[in-house]
Amino acid sequence: MLIGMGKTYENRTLGTYGKSGCKIAFVPIHKNAHTWGVEFFSVNYGLTKLENLSADERDSLAHIVFLRDPIERWYSGAVQFLIATYFKDMPDSREVVLDDATLKFMFSAVRLDAHTDIQRRYIMNLNIFHTLFFNTDDDQFYFKLTNWLDIDGYRYNLEKLDKNHISVDPINQSGDSKLKIRLIQQLKNAAAKNTEYLTNIKNFYRPDFELLEYVSRFDHTKTTHRQLNKSYGNRI
Repeated sequence: MLIGMGKTYENRTLGTYGKSGCKIAFVPIHKNAHTWGVEFFSVNYGLTKLENLSADERDSLAHIVFLRDPIERWYSGAVQFLIATYFKDMPDSREVVLDDATLKFMFSAVRLDAHTDIQRRYIMNLNIFHTLFFNTDDDQFYFKLTNWLDIDGYRYNLEKLDKNHISVDPINQSGDSKLKIRLIQQLKNAAAKNTEYLTNIKNFYRPDFELLEYVSRFDHTKTTHRQLNKSYGNRI
C-alpha cells in the first residue's frame, strides 16, 4: 500500500483572471483545462491574475468557468497525484500494478489533493447568475467558447488581441504519458469490478453532479445576457 495518501489538504482557490475595465473574468479549476484556460485568456485577451478582489468587485464581474465530469476528473487527478508523489522519476515504459490495498484506500479517500477536490469549492463565492459555464466534456466545448467570445465577449469589454492566438484544443489527450493512461485504466477496471468504489466517488462528488445537472437545463451560450444581467445574490 502507498503510504501518506488521504492526507487532509487546505482548499486552494486558483484566483480570478481579468483586467482593468473588463467585465469578464476567468475562474480556473484544477483538472478542468486549467493551464490551457489561463494561457488562452492571457495570450488572446490579456487577462492576468487579479489580486485582493473585494466582494463588490468580484460581484461586478461576469465569470467564465470550465466544468468537467466528476468521475473522469477524479481518474485524471488521482493518477496525477500518484505519479507526482510516487512515480515521478519512473520510466514511462515501466509497468506499475496497483495492489488491492492501494485501490481500496484511494477509492475510500477520494479527495487526495486539490486536483481531486470538489469543483464547487473553487467557485463557492460566485454569483451563479453572473457565471457562464462551459463543459469541457462537450464535443463542441472549444467551438462554443470561442464562438461566444467572438460574438458576445465585446459587450463585456473583452477585446481580442491581434497576435499570438492559441488554437490548441484543450481536450486533446495525446499528451498523456503511457504510464498515466495505464494507471487510469487500472482505476476504471477496479471500479467496474467493485460497484462500491464507484458509489463512493459519486457520493463524494454529489455537489458537482448537482451543479452539472443545473447547468444542463439551459444553454448558457444562448441565454448568457439574460442570465448575466440578473443579480439575485445567489451563491453557488
